[in-house]
Amino acid sequence: VSSLGACDLLKMKIDKSKAEGLVAGILTKEQITASSVTCPDDQAATKGHTFECTAKVGEVDVHFRMEVLD
Repeated sequence: VSSLGACDLLKMKIDKSKAEGLVAGILTKEQITASSVTCPDDQAATKGHTFECTAKVGEVDVHFRMEVLD
């Protein structure tokens, strides 16, 4: 029997690739080219939770503060 409770299995997480795609889309809309976009793994999908994604634009790291709204 596993020691993981049902709550652990049901915790909603942010889809990392979707968050990265959102940042890339914002940059594309502004006609800015990023060589990479990274967001952290295992971010909670709970209202008010914040985390930071980073886009590499030229030699500069551009930080995006992400917040779960609902």
